[in-house]
Amino acid sequence: MVMFIGDVRLLSRYYVFGGRKITVRTAYRRKSSKSLPHPELIKSIPDVVLYFDEKGIIKECLDKHKGQRIIFNYNGNNRLSELLIYGKSRNYFIESTRFEYDDHGRILSEVVYEQNCDDDDNLPQILYEYEANSVITTLLPDKYSKDIGIFIYTYNDLDQLIEQKGIINEKELIMWNRFRVQFKWPKGQGYFS
Repeated sequence: MVMFIGDVRLLSRYYVFGGRKITVRTAYRRKSSKSLPHPELIKSIPDVVLYFDEKGIIKECLDKHKGQRIIFNYNGNNRLSELLIYGKSRNYFIESTRFEYDDHGRILSEVVYEQNCDDDDNLPQILYEYEANSVITTLLPDKYSKDIGIFIYTYNDLDQLIEQKGIINEKELIMWNRFRVQFKWPKGQGYFS
């Protein structure tokens, strides 16, 4: 299991004010050709139990689907510094992800370290660059993929995502989304009153 900061952000969205333990279980209805009085539900992902501290910071996750326990460690600035992933019983280590930040608190890199990895292993790694209104993430080639993935996220002056592009090996466009932001000002307010 490889886990990056985007995965942590998705899990953190389940937080409810004051919650210390939040269980997220999902299921979908099995399609059937015959009419049943009660639908048959199939478990789906996520199937997790999340533990938060009193400030709403995620501390631990039990992923029941994968049978893994994830521990979230933070640095002195309350920035995520490391994820530790263990087998469900927490008696064996699987992998960790380490995070580095710049002086402005922006993430610079994410590197996955697996159990029994060597220095010459191509470990999964993401690098971040920041330009005027853009964030560029680069997924370096690793032991799982020989491709370089570059993803460019462009924001407007209100810090809203307006465009995202995905490019493989600096030549093949695999994704391009544009978002148009429209504002509706209440009467008597804003520029058009």
